Parts: sequence; C-alpha cells; structure tokens
Amino acid sequence: MSPNLSRNEKIIIGPGKTSRQTPSEFSRGNLYVTNRRIIFEDTERRGKDCIIPLHKTKYFEYKPAGWVVVAMLTIVKNNNFIETFTATWAKSDIVENLVEIRGVSILEKAEKHEKLLEFEEAAEMYKLCGFEEDVIRVREKARNKVEQTVVQGDQITKTEIKDSVLNRSNVGSGPSKMQELKDLTEMKEKGLIDDDEFKQMKKEILGK
Repeated sequence: MSPNLSRNEKIIIGPGKTSRQTPSEFSRGNLYVTNRRIIFEDTERRGKDCIIPLHKTKYFEYKPAGWVVVAMLTIVKNNNFIETFTATWAKSDIVENLVEIRGVSILEKAEKHEKLLEFEEAAEMYKLCGFEEDVIRVREKARNKVEQTVVQGDQITKTEIKDSVLNRSNVGSGPSKMQELKDLTEMKEKGLIDDDEFKQMKKEILGK
C-alpha cells in the first residue's frame, strides 16, 4: 500500500516498517519520506495515520540499535511536539538525509511564496533555512511594496482633491473665486500640491 501523494510529490525514503510510539500506545505501520512530508500509514487500520509537513519539523534524532533496544527515530516539530518511530530500516545517515530533504522542501516553498509576492511568508521560510540574507532581502521587498502602495494612494488622493476643487469652480452656483483660491492655498500649504500645480490650478480658476 502506498500513500496518496499530492501533485509533484514523490517518495524519497520508504516504505520502512515501523511503529509509532506515544506515551499511551503504539501503532504498527509504514513510514515514508517524500519531498514534502513524512507520512506514517497505520497498517492496522486503527486510524492512527500521521502526516508531518517537512517545513513544520524542527530537528531529527536517530539512535541506533543496542543490545536490548531497537533503533529509534525521533522527530521534533516546530511546536516542540515529539513523534517517535522505531527505525530498524534506517541507515546511520538518516538524519543527514532528512535535514537535506527538509532544506530543499522549505527552500522551494520560500521561492514559491516570493514568486507570488507573499514576502512575509517567504521570509519565514528563508528563516527556517537559516538564509539570513534572503530574509533581509524579501523583507525589504515587502517594505518597498508597502511604501509604493502608500505613495500611489497619496497620488490618487491629491488627484481627487484637485479634481474636486476644479469641478466646483466650473459650477455656476458654486463657491466664489475667493473661496476657491483659499482652498487652493490650503492645499499648497499642506503639501498636497506643489508650486507648479498651484500656479496651473490658480490660472484655471481665475481664467474662467
């Protein structure tokens, strides 16, 4: 029996016969490591399946078999919850392999988030990889995106205000030219328009 894999997901390690151990019980099954997840399938069909996304793992620990104990694989998740499996199938370099697979998986997620302009999510993924320069780089992108949005919003506001003043000046029953010029002066003092814009709008009001 093979696990249901998502798109672009492939099995890298497994199946390995194992038992999942918790403080209260254990379940027999198969362990698979894909390029996205660690999957435990309960072969006893007791509903004890377990799926651990690689980007939610913190570190791994492998203890080889001794005189009276079997080999054990411990997976510590980001929330510090621990999953423990027997690992008679595992080789001595299992931890190194898991760390490498985890790193590639997280890096792919980071690059996908960045491509979708999800900069904060990308920064978190790069941080898990220990890529500090990339964390700084994408957070600068996020800040520039916010600043650009603010500037664009300010430009739209200035345009709306200028249009409002000019529209009022074109209505016969609207405010007097004196009031229009007063409003225009206040806009200039508040920095909503520059000198050239002030002169042009003043000319339009007086040239009616």
